[in-house]
Amino acid sequence: MYEGAGQVGGRCRSFIDSKLGIEIDNGNHIILSANSNFLKMCNLIGSENTLNFLGSTYNFFDCKNKNTWNVKIGENKFPLWIFNKNSRIPETRLIDYISIFKLLSCNKKMTVQEVIGEKNNLYKNFWEPLTLGILNTQCKEASAQLLKNVVKKTFLKGGKYSGIFQPKKSWDKTLINPMLNFLREKKIIPKYNSLLQKITIEKKKITQLYFKNHTIEINNNELVIFAIPPNNIAKIFPELSVPQQFNTIINVHFKINKKHFKDKPKIIGILNSISHWLFLKEDHCSVTLSASNHLDDIPKDQLIKKIWYEVSQSLDLDIECPPYRLIFEKRATYNQSPENNKMVSQLKFSVDNAFLIGDWTEFNFPCSIESSILSAKKICAKLAMES
Repeated sequence: MYEGAGQVGGRCRSFIDSKLGIEIDNGNHIILSANSNFLKMCNLIGSENTLNFLGSTYNFFDCKNKNTWNVKIGENKFPLWIFNKNSRIPETRLIDYISIFKLLSCNKKMTVQEVIGEKNNLYKNFWEPLTLGILNTQCKEASAQLLKNVVKKTFLKGGKYSGIFQPKKSWDKTLINPMLNFLREKKIIPKYNSLLQKITIEKKKITQLYFKNHTIEINNNELVIFAIPPNNIAKIFPELSVPQQFNTIINVHFKINKKHFKDKPKIIGILNSISHWLFLKEDHCSVTLSASNHLDDIPKDQLIKKIWYEVSQSLDLDIECPPYRLIFEKRATYNQSPENNKMVSQLKFSVDNAFLIGDWTEFNFPCSIESSILSAKKICAKLAMES
């Protein structure tokens, strides 16, 4: 195993921030109970007890109206709660929920905005934050087909499949360290700072891998598996047509005592704001801004001022902005549009002894931890059949 960086995990790793003096996650992720591959992997590496189950209630704060509300996903497969006026999303009508059926009948060429439309409150208060959170892509560009596939596997199967899981401590404690221990038991030790620069192909087989400081030979009976993002895989295989558009995710971690939000839900969706999802931890809170390319050039102090205002409103706090850590992930995911998704679905390697895996290669579902695991399991299944 050769790792280009000095640590494993990517956006799912954690680290001790020297300024804040606490452990923070490089990125926030929402795991749903429908993510069976993730849960099975946690069981495999012995980390299932490091997870908190938060139930299937989704909490929101509207920065414009200053009101708090939630959606409770019932156990029924059909969303019967939409027939109860008091259970519906604020200021929505029963007729607005026809958009669910519109989504289910969409085709692969359509965007979320084309399918749902944007002239009702359900779009702004449900479909838009859901799309941003799941696809990290603006509704006017996001693939309706990808969103449909997620909705069918989760919300339309009831609360049993829509429950939220979060790490009790951090992603390092839940995924990274347990996985490294699991690999160590298999005598697999990652070789860090091994950035792949080029390869040699002979007779449709990879024969050499050239890293920054060394080269290795690939024997005739060996396979190479690439878990490399699209912008980097294109440097190794320039003949591949891969997405060239990427979306930024911004995470801000505010160091704040949990006494300030002890009675609040662990996750809050923020509406009519530049902030999208707020995660409350033991000794800090983290806010995620998805598909935030349009914020790249805003001065940092202005950006933080705006974000903290939205966070403090969500938590009903009247205190100055605490110490924080701002993280820009400018290539967090590719822009998951119908065109880019089609491009990914048509990827084909020109070599016989290599496979490509990673969340972005699983074209039936959005980029996620679940998709990353599923992409690898498909390769394992294929190899098992061939053997």
